[in-house]
Amino acid sequence: LVVNAKGTIKTLKDLKGKRIAYSSDSTGLINLQLMLKEAGLGLKDVELINVHYNLTQALLSQRVDAITGVMRNFELTQLRLAGFEPVVFYPE
Repeated sequence: LVVNAKGTIKTLKDLKGKRIAYSSDSTGLINLQLMLKEAGLGLKDVELINVHYNLTQALLSQRVDAITGVMRNFELTQLRLAGFEPVVFYPE
């Protein structure tokens, strides 16, 4: 799960009421659900938006507050190259 370092999300609990983008990959949603559960939240506590693999653009354009299901070797690099400072919450 990736958020903007300059934003208001500092912990997973801060995701309540936020917009989270995902792609068509169900693995990202399963990981998100488990991470939210650890924070005392559920999928009903966030707004999910399917951006069809346009995760980076959704976060850069501020269409969403967070993205899930990223590939560590792709979206994170792409965000950094665009001058974005990502904060990453790893599922492990």
